[in-house]
Amino acid sequence: MKKMLLLIMALFIMTGCGEKEAVESIKVFADVSLEGALNDVIEEYQKENFVNIDVVTGSTSELLSRIEKGAECDIYIPSSKEQINTLIDDKLLEQENVTPILKNSIVIIKKLQSDITVKSFDTAAEAESIAMAKESEPVGAFAREIFINLNVFKDILKMDINSCESSLDAVNSVADGKSDVGVCFETDAIANADKVQIIAAAPKDSLNSEVLYSVALLNKEEGLEPSDNAVKFAEYLDTPEAADIFDNFDFEIYIS
Repeated sequence: MKKMLLLIMALFIMTGCGEKEAVESIKVFADVSLEGALNDVIEEYQKENFVNIDVVTGSTSELLSRIEKGAECDIYIPSSKEQINTLIDDKLLEQENVTPILKNSIVIIKKLQSDITVKSFDTAAEAESIAMAKESEPVGAFAREIFINLNVFKDILKMDINSCESSLDAVNSVADGKSDVGVCFETDAIANADKVQIIAAAPKDSLNSEVLYSVALLNKEEGLEPSDNAVKFAEYLDTPEAADIFDNFDFEIYIS
C-alpha cells in the first residue's frame, strides 16, 4: 500500500511538472512609457491564450544595451526607429519582423498651476531650468532636435538642464519642482495631469522623423526564427483589440 501511495505521488508530481513546463514564457522589453497600456493589453490577451508574458520596462537605450549584451528577449518595443536599425545592423533582427504600431507626440510641460510664463518650445529659455532625458534616449534626442530646428538650442544650453533617464523622469522632475519646465512624451504628461500641465506640443516641422513605436520580433539565435507564441502575441499587438487599449492611454495608432 505504501509503495502504491508513493507511486501515485510520483505520478502526480511528474504530471504537475509537465503541465508547468508546457507553458511557454515570452520575454518582452518595452519602453517605460508603454508600461500601463501594455499591462492591460497582456491581461486581455491572456484571457484567451495560455502563455506567460514577462514584461521588462525601462529606458529604450538601456533595454537595447541589455539585448546587445545577450539578455534573453523575444519582443522589443522601443520608442524610435534608431534602435530598430541598430538591431538589424547587428543581425539580431530581420526587417520583415518589424511592425510599427503606435505614435506619440513630444510636449513641453510645467508644474500644475505654475506661474511660469513659457508659452512654447521656442520660448522655453524664459524659464531658468529644464528637464530633458539624456541624448541617448529617443525622447531626449527628439527634444534636442526640436530646439535645434527652432534655432533656440544655444539658449537652452544656457539653462540649468536636469538630465533625466526617461520621459517619466522628466515629468517627475517638473512635478517635484526640481525643474521649471520639461520635455516629455505627451502620453506621460496626460497620465500625470494631476501634477503637470502641457504648455505646447512640438511644432510639426520641428521634428525630422516620427515618434514611432515598433514591435520587433528578435532572432532567438543566429539563423533561428522567433517562436510561434512570440509571433502570435506580436501579431495581437497590431490588432484593433489592442489598438483600443492603447488608444485609451492616449497613444496614436499608426496607420501604414
